Amino acid sequence: MTVDAWLLGAAMALSPLAVLASLLLLTTERGTTKAVTYAVGWVVAVGSIGVLTVAAASTVHASPGSTTSTVSSWLYVLLGVVLVGWAIRRRVAARDGAPEPTWMGRLDGMSPVVSLGFGLFMPPYAIAVAAVNSIVHGNAGGPAADVVVPVVTFTVVASLGVIVPVAFALLSSSSDAVIARGREWLLARWSTVLFWMLVVVGGYLVAKGVYLLVT
Repeated sequence: MTVDAWLLGAAMALSPLAVLASLLLLTTERGTTKAVTYAVGWVVAVGSIGVLTVAAASTVHASPGSTTSTVSSWLYVLLGVVLVGWAIRRRVAARDGAPEPTWMGRLDGMSPVVSLGFGLFMPPYAIAVAAVNSIVHGNAGGPAADVVVPVVTFTVVASLGVIVPVAFALLSSSSDAVIARGREWLLARWSTVLFWMLVVVGGYLVAKGVYLLVT
């Protein structure tokens, strides 16, 4: 797995909204079950993104006259712009007094089936696509089978933020207190943490894409 994929996987794992959603679900009625199905949905979504991105990259590579490296570089730039734009939009909305995401108030009444769909919706798709794009770009010219293990590894790394809280809740007798502290800390800071994460990751992707285009 490429260095970029490791870094982007870590960014997804530490995404404040992803972790906060897991912690909030764990404190609701039937919380463990809902947190488990949320984690399953997340893993399925990230894995699907990996498969679809690899398939799309293979199509581009097979197209007559296509330049895979150039397409990959522009994809970095586009995804970086999307992330920075999302960060700015969120910051402006926060300054205008925008309320917290509506899903935060719906977790108590959410069924395990709905939380599965919630997990499918929550991953930051732009970061996942950028990571798999890095894996595919690093395997340029190699057999498609060589990306299977890196994509699976990325999926696991990117999912740790939703898997670890559930595992901790199931295995630790002191999980309730720790989860409560983590939930309160993130509730107070998630917006700021998310803004800077998106700016840093988005800026990095733009810089990398531009660098690859001019070298």
